[in-house]
Amino acid sequence: MIIGYVSLLTDRLTIKNIREDRIKLDLKNALNINSKNKPIPAVKIGRFALDKKYSGQGLGSHILRNILATLKKISETNVGFRFIVVEGYAKAFNFYVARNGFENLRRDDVKIGNIEFITKRDPTKTFYLYMDLERYGALN
Repeated sequence: MIIGYVSLLTDRLTIKNIREDRIKLDLKNALNINSKNKPIPAVKIGRFALDKKYSGQGLGSHILRNILATLKKISETNVGFRFIVVEGYAKAFNFYVARNGFENLRRDDVKIGNIEFITKRDPTKTFYLYMDLERYGALN
């Protein structure tokens, strides 16, 4: 029986879209980057879904935490990336942001102010969200 699925793929995040100025400066210094338009490597959660009968039980957050812990370990030992990105549906915005510590890009701040309206009007509208794996341990 399949209760859900997830797919992961490589992606990138442009430095200018990161919310915190301190993180942007750290990245520019560590990677010797002068441009705010420089993309940096990331892993993208391409698809993540659960069967509806398992929704609302905390299983999605549990699976996501396991994915993030595994990716953090991989980033520390095997592959150089720091960010996890997801193009999440409006209806899943609170799942990613409020419950699991993702952040929206600065460019979406105005839209996010109307997230309830957007969710009612178009629950499949997507928002690009990210998580800094350096902060992941502090969230748990």
